Amino acid sequence: MNRQIDIEERFAQLAREVGSRPELAQIVLQQADELFRAQPAPRLLGRVPVGWRWASACAAASLIGVSIWLFWTPRPLSAQILTALARVETVHVTGSTNRIVRKWPLEDPAGARADGTELVPLEAWYWTDGHGVARSYERQGPVTLTRTGGEQREYQKDVDLLYVRQGGYSKDRVQQISRLAEYLEALERPGMIKRNLGTRKEGDSVLAGLELRHRGRVQTVWWNAETFLPVRMSELGTTGEGKTVESHLAFTYNQPVPAQVASYQAPKARQVRYGGSDKASLAWRQHVEEIERRLAEQPLAGRVEVLPRKNGRLFSISWTLATPDGKYVVTPLCGRAEDLSTLADFIRLRVATGGPGRYLASWRVPEELRELTLRHDVVYEATVPWQEWIQVVLGHFGLEYVDVAGTQTVWVARHDEHSHKPTGPVSPPVPYIVEGGIEKRGYVKPGVGMRLAPVTLETLFHDFNERQAMDFDGDSIIIEDQTGLPRPPAFDKEVHGTWEDYWKNVVEPKYPMATDSPYFRGPESLDMARKWYHDQFGIAFTEETRPTTVHVVRRKQP
Repeated sequence: MNRQIDIEERFAQLAREVGSRPELAQIVLQQADELFRAQPAPRLLGRVPVGWRWASACAAASLIGVSIWLFWTPRPLSAQILTALARVETVHVTGSTNRIVRKWPLEDPAGARADGTELVPLEAWYWTDGHGVARSYERQGPVTLTRTGGEQREYQKDVDLLYVRQGGYSKDRVQQISRLAEYLEALERPGMIKRNLGTRKEGDSVLAGLELRHRGRVQTVWWNAETFLPVRMSELGTTGEGKTVESHLAFTYNQPVPAQVASYQAPKARQVRYGGSDKASLAWRQHVEEIERRLAEQPLAGRVEVLPRKNGRLFSISWTLATPDGKYVVTPLCGRAEDLSTLADFIRLRVATGGPGRYLASWRVPEELRELTLRHDVVYEATVPWQEWIQVVLGHFGLEYVDVAGTQTVWVARHDEHSHKPTGPVSPPVPYIVEGGIEKRGYVKPGVGMRLAPVTLETLFHDFNERQAMDFDGDSIIIEDQTGLPRPPAFDKEVHGTWEDYWKNVVEPKYPMATDSPYFRGPESLDMARKWYHDQFGIAFTEETRPTTVHVVRRKQP
């Protein structure tokens, strides 16, 4: 991308983030030109490098930043709080909660305390160490979680389990403070019932307050009216499953991090779980091999069987995998352990894998059934069709699916051979959020890359179809590929070896279309998607409404 365009886009993105004028980029760059002319130029032959102008722009932005921040109002409260938190050195949170958050879900409830029955103490620290690495320490009752950059370690004392995840991305302070992050997201959501609590004097500070009511919960936050830093937050109410939620948090800032917190190391544990590493995939393969050994001693009662996990065992990485002898297929009903393992996840990850009749857009799941928890595997003979084993899985939980006639909105994708063709993978339409000159990869919003890796055209279309249909509401769009653009050959283990070798030697050199897969979800992203595909690839969409078969999940009828 042209560096000048890149500069303007990043300032325009900053303007969107803080709720400022969209022409912020042009104004800041104009200020940069004035600053540049007032500074001695570097002694280089030829044109002044864009990097010098970029440095001038950054200096100009810092000089005029305060006036920009004060002049353009109103700004979203969430943006003001986020910006205020980014300026402090340390955040210290104390309080209590009855909602113990486990990054690795509780496997064996019989061996643990009953989460949610009583308030437990909570303490957390968030800071950046001397090497510039974002760190945190969070303790909620029996669970202690630490983060060092992209690595996290969670020790669950009540079940003596250690969860280690490596290879993640470094989170900012707001993302790490999960309760506050949820609240800030809710502030910008339409339809929330919000009540301004006004201001009140507390010590030498004036606090402003806001109350948010939604689905049986009441959340209250008080922040310093001058600095916009949160001071207190509380939550009280019930979840959709009728569980009580209660938490009370207090925030202080710029205190030195205690030595025992900075140096904390999780103890050795009886059970260790891994995420984001080779050990995580090995654990799943070993599990499938164990199932094969069990089947040799006790074959399936029929062609399909649903097997509960022993002690509620979970896996960070799991996928549909044939047993080593090739006779059976094992499909995990739940998703990654870090995510909720629900019926909605099962439909999205295991059932709606694309192809005729299996698009996610063709499935309808009532809201009251979507959060049904699944911790099982379905094992079936390799010749069993998908319709049969899916009905067995649903029947195991007292459900079924029926086919009814419906319609589907389809975008038929065609390629203009005479249009400009990119010479290499193109970028998503919205750059990653940039803070302090560093790309904050992992934020998800319309148009931003969500996979953090290069993708093929097939993956681009798959991700679009899946994101548009994730709400199971029957009003989604799917893309049908009629572009005729080349696709990589299907993966063949006998030919390509491992999947990693296949990607590195076959796909990566020739087939990636984009540096990342954009997050296109909801009606507001459709125009952006159309324009991006047209401008970057010469792909246009023709919209059609077609009759289709809709799979409706319901409670089993007698």
